[in-house]
Order: sequence, then structure tokens, then C-alpha cells
Amino acid sequence: MKFKLRPALFIVVLIALLGLTLVGCRGASPQGWSGPVVSQGVLYLGSMEGKLFALDAKAGNAEVPSVEVKVSGGGASFGCAPRTTGSALYSTPVVSSDMLYIGDYDGNMRAYNLKLVAGWGGKMYKTGGHIVGSPVLADGYLYFGSSDKKVYALDAATGQLRPGWPFKTEGKVWSTPALVDGVVYIGSLDHHLYAIKADTGKKVPGFDFKANGAIITTPIIQEDIIYVGANDGYLYALNRADGTVKWKFKGNRWFWAQPVLSGDTIYAVTLKGTMYAIKDSGSQGTELWRYNLDAGVSAPPLLTKVGEEELLLVGDHDGYLHVLSTDEALPLNKPRDRPVKFGGAIYAPLGISEDQTIVYIYTRNHEIHSLELATESPKWTYDTDAETLKLR
Repeated sequence: MKFKLRPALFIVVLIALLGLTLVGCRGASPQGWSGPVVSQGVLYLGSMEGKLFALDAKAGNAEVPSVEVKVSGGGASFGCAPRTTGSALYSTPVVSSDMLYIGDYDGNMRAYNLKLVAGWGGKMYKTGGHIVGSPVLADGYLYFGSSDKKVYALDAATGQLRPGWPFKTEGKVWSTPALVDGVVYIGSLDHHLYAIKADTGKKVPGFDFKANGAIITTPIIQEDIIYVGANDGYLYALNRADGTVKWKFKGNRWFWAQPVLSGDTIYAVTLKGTMYAIKDSGSQGTELWRYNLDAGVSAPPLLTKVGEEELLLVGDHDGYLHVLSTDEALPLNKPRDRPVKFGGAIYAPLGISEDQTIVYIYTRNHEIHSLELATESPKWTYDTDAETLKLR
């Protein structure tokens, strides 16, 4: 039997995040949930202290000194929460062969080389609102949303706005976009999923979809179908041509985290912590199985393989990393869950090594952990607050 801590912060943060204060205001200071990214053997991370780190992905040693992300506005807050003294980093960095890009909660998109030296001549691109989602890099341009109700496209080499952009929405944009075949798909708190032509910044003619709740998750796209969750508790399958609903699946709470896809099966977890395996049967989404993680989940699951076994890795708000089999034929009474406990809640997306053998977990107690998948044994832990490495 697992011993679980039930932080009241979970509900408080959700209320503050969405600006849905029901009675009074109890918001907590925001902390970033930027996730780790591995490229060319280096792990890059935006920390809760407003710093950028570059660590050796195998050994955990710092490749270069950390870089402080300075703020211009004296910190940030969600709703009526107290203001922080540093810039919260919610955006996960995107890394190219020679550059790194990350947005901050002050509304700046930033560029660095892989030694964490500021790019774009030391300048940043300033939006009119907070950046919560992550950028996507495609064909030399960065695409991202902002709380100023706009979606941006910047030249990745110069930081200059692409002609025809930004695209205006009717609500704040906290989502990370998906880009397929020259079209940017991105959700908004105005309940819409937008399809925007990358080359012009204009809406795709005839495409229209509106849910009954905010869309915070990133859509996933396979051939002519878009799968996207919303805060109305539904996972939608949409026709990519026009956004019409092919089918929708009702969950037990909001679909906050991005789902993952394997063949014709979608794996989606609700904010309540219920993981669903949903088969796209053509005209409907058929539930194959569900599994209750018994804790809140806001980070997307990670789909990977160990040998021939396909696994779902899910971090929860109680600090457990769950390892679930995707096997559809697994009996319901057979345990799927092999949880690994960490010292802090997991809100950040998980990272994975380039050879898919090591998973990286960033926890609320300011630690980045390296875990070998095959043995589920910890390799090292780096404390981003003290900037110290502990070998396991």
C-alpha cells in the first residue's frame, strides 16, 4: 500500500491557474514546470528558480554554468496570487542543432546558443502577455502562443516577427502548438482550436472547432484526424479538413495533458489521474481500459519501449512515477502499476534520453532525477537550487 501525501496546493493552483476563483482568493505563488530536453548528449532544463541548466545527460555534471533568466517586471503571478521575485519558466525549451529557445512568464521569447550564451544580439522578443506554453520550431520559424490572446511566428535566426503574424484569438493561449503540413494547430482558453497557415498567419478557410471548455492541451495529429482534449471533460477526434467532430469521449475530469498515440489507440489522462486507453474505431472512441493513478496529473504521459514491452510513464502530483503497460489484453485484475516515489510532486513533462533508455524527472523540490528504464534504478540527482550533483 502506497503512502500518499495529499497537497491542498493541487486545488489551489488549479483555481489560480484558470482564474476561476469561486469564493475569495487563495492563490499560491506560481512555480515553473518547464520540462527537461536532451539533445546531443546534453540535458537542458529551465528551473523553478528561473535558471537555465545544461547538464551531461549521462553523468549529471554541469556542462556550463547555469544562466539566470532575469525579469523586467519584478516577477509574475497567476490571478491574485503573490508575485514572485524571479521569472517563472513554464515553457519547456526547444533545441535545434545549435540554438535553444524558451519563453518566460514575463512574456519574453528568448534565444541562447548551446553554451547558454544569449542569441539574437542579446535581445528578446516581448509579447503583451505571459508565455505558458512551449515553442515549436519548424522550417526556421518559432511558433508559440501568449496570454495576450495572440499566436506568434518568429524567424529563429533573428527573432524577427514573420510577415502576416501574429494571429489574434479571442482568449489567452496557454497551449503548445502542433505543426503539420504547413498548418499550425493551437488551442485557446476561448474554447477554440485554431488552424493557421504557417506561411501567411491566416486562418485556414472552413476550419472551425469550439469545445465547451478551454483547450490547454496540445493536439496530436495522425493523417486526417486531430485528437485534442478540453476542459469540458471530453477528448475529441476531429476531421483535419474542417474541424468537425468525428467522435468524442467523455472522461471523469478535464483533459489537461497532451495525449499520446500508438497505432489507432489514444492514451489520455485526466486531471483527476485516470488514464484511459481509447481505440479509434472509426465512428467512435471505444474504451479499452482505464486505470486510476489515485493522484492528480497535469503532465503528459510519455510513451516508450523497454525491449518488446510498450510502456506509459506518468508522473503525478504526489511524486510518483507510474509505469503502465499498454497491453490491451492485460486482465483488469492484474496490476499494471510499478510506481517509483520521488521527494516532490511531478508537474513538469518527463524527458527521455536519445536512445530511449533513461527517463528524466523534474520534481517540485527542485531536483532533476535520472532513472534507468530497464531496471527502474536511479542513476543521479541534480539539485537545481543548490546546483549540486548526487550519484546513486
